[in-house]
Amino acid sequence: KSGRSAQQRVSGPSIKVRQGDLTRPGLGLTGEDEQWVAEHCRRVVHCAASLQFQVHQSNSEPYRSNVDGLRHLLGLCQRHHIDEFHYVSTAYVCGDRRGSIREEDLDCDQSFQNDYERSKFLAEMLVHQATHLKQRAIYRPSVILGQGSPFLRLAWLLGLDDLNQAREKFGLEGDEQLNLVSVAWVAGCIRQLVDRGASGTFHLTAGHPMQAQQLLEICARMPRVSVPAPAAVLDDLLQTYRPYLRNHPHFERSRLEQALPDCGPAELTPPELEQQMRLALKALEPSLLL
Repeated sequence: KSGRSAQQRVSGPSIKVRQGDLTRPGLGLTGEDEQWVAEHCRRVVHCAASLQFQVHQSNSEPYRSNVDGLRHLLGLCQRHHIDEFHYVSTAYVCGDRRGSIREEDLDCDQSFQNDYERSKFLAEMLVHQATHLKQRAIYRPSVILGQGSPFLRLAWLLGLDDLNQAREKFGLEGDEQLNLVSVAWVAGCIRQLVDRGASGTFHLTAGHPMQAQQLLEICARMPRVSVPAPAAVLDDLLQTYRPYLRNHPHFERSRLEQALPDCGPAELTPPELEQQMRLALKALEPSLLL
């Protein structure tokens, strides 16, 4: 991450950093670090993942991190009798299903829209198959929006002033329901559920999805790109994210609402989303903006 070590990225008086590698058996921990884990850890919150959407033959991602890496971590937990496990997955393990998706749904003979979805599905199966776990919780967020969200950068990079042109490029009618959630809300829910010792699967999704038309109108107000992105780059981004720009399924979240009745609104309002996009643009090279 930007050339910084785990110790440099994390700070706090009660935080102890042990650096390892998910892709290696035993996580690549030194004997001393593994002994520290054995003596101090009784709970794991696992949110590390490869966000690569299509399998890359050179490194086998996303399966190398999302499936094999999880298997290595579960093995470490079993060796040291760590039996409480919290896993951050994705709501899109539902694949190409439409209609209502229940929190307890997993293997419904669905097809997947990309390798990322399939890798997270296989990972959830591993969590359920880990018989040494006495307590397991799975958290499934929908599309997470934050300052570094590739989804927001795609919307901006297209640089389309005309909404009809934007709808055509995205393949939208404008009335599609998009399930977008704030990264701060997702993190807050996971923190509360972990603190309460949650068990089961929870949809961390928006109760009131945003219409695609609202997203397009916000994009039209963003600064334009002075040097347009190459067509091949945009086509690749569109191919990756187009499934998430059409109508999303209805993600039921009764377990979440029962566990956290005071969880608050998941979705960003249009003004909040516009602010997030403008903050994201500030991190880019100013010379690219008109």
